[in-house]
Amino acid sequence: MTDAAGLPHSTNDTQRGILLINDEWGTGNGGISTINRQLAKIIAHCNMRVYCTSLHKNEKDKTDAQRLGVELVFPEVEPSDEQASLKWINRQYRTYFSNLANLSNIEVIIGHMQITSEGALKIRADYFPDKKVYLFNHTIFRDTEIQKTDCLMREVDDREKKMKEEVQKCEKVFSVGPRMHRYLKDFHDLTNVENHQFLPAADCQFAELKINQSSITSDVTLLTFGRVSGVASLKGYDIVAKAMSEVAGRRPGARRIIWRIRGIPESEHAKCEADIFKDITSSNIQLDMRPYGTIDDICDDIQQSHLMIMASRSEPFGMVVLEAITAGLPVLITVNSGLAEFLTNHFEEDMVSHVIVKVGVNNVDFERDVTCWGNKISEVIEDYDRAFKRAQKLKTKLLDCDAVKKSHQLFIDMCQEKYKSSAKQVILRMEKNLQNRLTMKNSNTCCWIPEIQPIRPVAHIGTPHSTRRDTVIYGYNVPEGKPIITNLWSVHHDEKYLKLFHHR
Repeated sequence: MTDAAGLPHSTNDTQRGILLINDEWGTGNGGISTINRQLAKIIAHCNMRVYCTSLHKNEKDKTDAQRLGVELVFPEVEPSDEQASLKWINRQYRTYFSNLANLSNIEVIIGHMQITSEGALKIRADYFPDKKVYLFNHTIFRDTEIQKTDCLMREVDDREKKMKEEVQKCEKVFSVGPRMHRYLKDFHDLTNVENHQFLPAADCQFAELKINQSSITSDVTLLTFGRVSGVASLKGYDIVAKAMSEVAGRRPGARRIIWRIRGIPESEHAKCEADIFKDITSSNIQLDMRPYGTIDDICDDIQQSHLMIMASRSEPFGMVVLEAITAGLPVLITVNSGLAEFLTNHFEEDMVSHVIVKVGVNNVDFERDVTCWGNKISEVIEDYDRAFKRAQKLKTKLLDCDAVKKSHQLFIDMCQEKYKSSAKQVILRMEKNLQNRLTMKNSNTCCWIPEIQPIRPVAHIGTPHSTRRDTVIYGYNVPEGKPIITNLWSVHHDEKYLKLFHHR
C-alpha cells in the first residue's frame, strides 16, 4: 500500500523485502538504470518484496514496476521545493524519503556506487541499522574518468578514495562484468572485501525483436549510443567519424551512411554536430542525433539500424550493445570493454572474433585504429547476409549462457542467505526433535501423529505441480505445462488402496 505521495505505509508483512536505491525506474539514462531494473525484476521473481526509490513520479513507470511486482517509492515534495536531484537521496533523504523508515521487512539495501551508494549507506545507518548493504560497481575511474575533458587526475584519486571508503562499509560488492570485477580486486587495501561478478542480461523484449535481414542495397544506418559533450574522445567519436568517412570513400556512387547517435539532449545538438563534423571528411554521411529514450525507443533504433558500433577507448561494460546482440543485430565493439572480455571468456573464438575490434586506448596508432574500424565496418556492409547469420548464432549462444544464469543465482542466494541459514537451523532442530522422539520409552507418545494422519490428513490436497511434457494419466491426455494437484483426502479414504481402514 502507498499513500497519496506514492510512499509506502508501514507494513508488518513477513515476506522478506529488498530496497533498491536509485534515482529513476525507467532506462532513460542508460546502463545503470537498466541494470537496476533488472535486479528488481530478478528479486521479485523469487517471491521477495521489492521496493525501489525514484525521484520523479511517473504513472507509466509505476504501472511497469507493478507489473513486475515492484513497488516504487517517490519523494514527498512541496510545490516550493527545488528541482529533484541525487542529493535528495544521498543527503536529504530524511526530508524526502522519511517514509522508508516505515518498512519493517527490509533485509538488504542495494545502492549503485558513486550514484546512490552514499544514500544507501546513510539510509541503512538511520533506518535499518542491523540490515545489509550491497553496492553495485559500474565504472573504472582510472580507465574512463581521466579521458573526460573536464577531469583531472587528482579528481580520479579523490573518487577512488571515496569508493574505497564506501566499499569497506558495505557487506558485499557486485561488479558488473569482468573488467570492473578485476578493477576492485587489484586494490591491495580491498582484499578483505567480498567482491562478486554480476553478468547482466538484456530484457526479454530485445530477444523478441524482428531484425531486418535483407541485404544493404541503399542507405545504411549505423548506430552508436552515448553523449558527446565532454566524452567525445572516451567514446571514440573521432575514430568513428573518420572510419565512416573512409567507408564512404570506398563506396563511390552508393547511397548515404546515416549515423544515428542516441543519447544527445536536444539542447546540445548544435555543439555536438560541430564537434563531430570536424572529423568527418565525406559529404555522404548524415547525422541523426536523438536524446536518451525508453526501452521502446532503443528497440526502434535497433530495428531501424544495420549495425551497432561501440568504439570507446575504454568501456567498463557496454550494456546497450549486449541488448543489440540479444536482439540479433550485427555489432562491432572495442577490445577495451568489459563486454568484449565477457564474450572472449565464455564463447569460442570463431564466434566472437569478427565482433571485437582490436585497437589501442590512446592516439599513438590513431590512423591504424581508424583503418581497422573502417575495414570492420566495410566487412559488415559488403556481406550483410553473412554478418546477420553470425549475429543470429551469437544471439542463440548468449541466451543460453550458463555463466549469466549462475551469476544471477548467486545474487539471489546472497539476497536470501539469512533465510537459507534460518531454514537450515529449523531443519537441524526438527531432526534433533525427531531423534528425541525415537528414543522415548513411551512409544504411544511419539506415534499418535503418524497414526492419525491417514484418517485426517493435514492438507486435503497436495502441492500443485505441472507436467514437463505431454503425458497420459489414467487415460486422460494432459498437455505440457498443465497443473496437477493430488487429492490426498480421496487417497486416504479409498478402501481400494488402503485396506488398513478395515482395522480401524
